[in-house]
Amino acid sequence: MGIIAQLLGTRGKYLKEESPLYTWNVGAIAAAGSVSIDPSRTFPASRKYAPLNSIVVINNDVVDIQLTINGKEVLYIPAGAIQPVAGDLGITHLTITNLDAGTAVTAGKVYANLQRSAADINDLAREVL
Repeated sequence: MGIIAQLLGTRGKYLKEESPLYTWNVGAIAAAGSVSIDPSRTFPASRKYAPLNSIVVINNDVVDIQLTINGKEVLYIPAGAIQPVAGDLGITHLTITNLDAGTAVTAGKVYANLQRSAADINDLAREVL
């Protein structure tokens, strides 16, 4: 058994697991409006993998949107774009805002895939140290 495995014990197996994808279909958003979710409430099964650390937002609509992660990380997502974001995000709250003051976001045109990415050896070492 390797040193990292010994140090992590049973925690190592849990930390290495990649979560399934949790898809948030954002639905319609009024002009200049916004919608928010708490992933652990919207997707109760995601609690096992919390905190989620990866999100891909697909904006298939004709309006620009803004993604706010945990009330502080703000990303602009233009119409027709796919925006991946990963890292030490610790996603606990998400808000998507329609940046167009005259056109609503069409239901089914914007969605987000959330996930906890699998830990690599560096992540595991940081957890121990």
